[in-house]
Amino acid sequence: METMYNKYSQEYDLNVDREEVLKKMCKTSLKMDEALDAGDVTGYKNLATVFDQLRKSGKFTEAQNKDDRQQVLSSIGELVALCEQEGGIIPALPQYDPDQYPQDKIDFTLRDLKAYTYSLVSNELGLGDLIESYIEKLEKSEEDSTDLNAGLITSAEEAADEELSDAEAEE
Repeated sequence: METMYNKYSQEYDLNVDREEVLKKMCKTSLKMDEALDAGDVTGYKNLATVFDQLRKSGKFTEAQNKDDRQQVLSSIGELVALCEQEGGIIPALPQYDPDQYPQDKIDFTLRDLKAYTYSLVSNELGLGDLIESYIEKLEKSEEDSTDLNAGLITSAEEAADEELSDAEAEE
């Protein structure tokens, strides 16, 4: 009896009258089961008729439940009237600005790149000087490496030219 009451109370909205009908339905259902167990078929039929009438009067049938749930708006006018009844004019959303209100990973990435570029340009005032000094250091290091390589033998031909003859070695 309690499980039936709990199932119906979860499925349907209950007011005072509907709750009383539901209690009587639960009791009738219990009596129906007792009549079946006792083998009283005519008593069961009478109780089943009463049970069906209680379901219909309490609007516990599936067809009546669908009618209650089915409140479809069929026109724009009904939608506007519903909105005005429920809360007035719908406020406009703020203008979408991805810098202030990022929505996805791309917006976050773009915002971070803009912030990085801005800080690089505004905080590094001597950025051009840094690049030019780096280029000068590269050129200077290339010149130094050519000076160091000037006395080194790098090929077999240079090695043959550098070999001393026996006479030159004795001198």
